[in-house]
Amino acid sequence: MWNNIDTVLWLFPIAFMLHDFEEIIFWETWLGKNGESLLALLPMPVAKRMRTIVNTSTAQVSFSILLIFLITILSTLAAAQWGRNETFLLTSSMFFVHGFGHFAQAIVLRKYVPGVLTSAIVIMPFGALLFPKLLAERFVDGPELLAYFALGAVVMAPFILGMHVLGGFLYPRLLRLFIGPDLRK
Repeated sequence: MWNNIDTVLWLFPIAFMLHDFEEIIFWETWLGKNGESLLALLPMPVAKRMRTIVNTSTAQVSFSILLIFLITILSTLAAAQWGRNETFLLTSSMFFVHGFGHFAQAIVLRKYVPGVLTSAIVIMPFGALLFPKLLAERFVDGPELLAYFALGAVVMAPFILGMHVLGGFLYPRLLRLFIGPDLRK
């Protein structure tokens, strides 16, 4: 079963959601308890931008995660169906690097951070399965894969922040469209 490259590719959206379930479940409670101490560790311009994310409801962050999830599905579809590998390689590399980010956060904060458990039991094993398979199938070569990891490391934080900003913009508008204008926060 794991010999089929398409099967391994389609594990990406599954791994993504398993990881993000952990983040979603603990989002509000963890940030309510730890958000201010987390912001205090960041440079002021970064902390200012991050404050909007820290104060985001679980529902709103779930919407932002949905937007990222749609990108994982589209990038997987493009790679599996049409051989358009670039976006898949970038998004899966960002996902893998993101897992290391959770480890770094847990080390710096010296406590549990949402996402660190699934980084260990989902993201790292998925990466250990995916990337050797991509190399073996000549989906990508070694130097190109390293370049995607480097690019993923550089664009990951701005991408995630941008998706949260986009989600923050779209979410209240969709609520008004589907639920009505009398919204209570």
